[in-house]
Amino acid sequence: MWFWRDSYFEELRAVASAAAERTEWQAYASYCTQLEKGLRKPALVTLGGFVADLCQQPFSQRRAFLAWLLPIASESKASHMLVPHPLWLGLVRPSVVEWREREPASLEAHRWCRKYGGGA
Repeated sequence: MWFWRDSYFEELRAVASAAAERTEWQAYASYCTQLEKGLRKPALVTLGGFVADLCQQPFSQRRAFLAWLLPIASESKASHMLVPHPLWLGLVRPSVVEWREREPASLEAHRWCRKYGGGA
């Protein structure tokens, strides 16, 4: 049977598989897996824990996650699922602004700040 959002869920599965390869991103992989299964509330709880944990890590670890995720999300029809509002508000927006401030010559930092920085 065909479902109109099948491609969205395929993308979630692919991203979950790729994220699961990194120990520090296991919770994000779990979020994607739960969301793909239709478990939205538990997925958002898992995502909240991931955001809280990653925000406590050094900037280099946050930057590595963003440098991996944002190119994928920017090309995805499921970007709203890959970068949901809690992730954007708690991690992405503040981190891309910090990235631009730390590396003002970085085109990548400016690109993501323009797209995800919320006008900052």
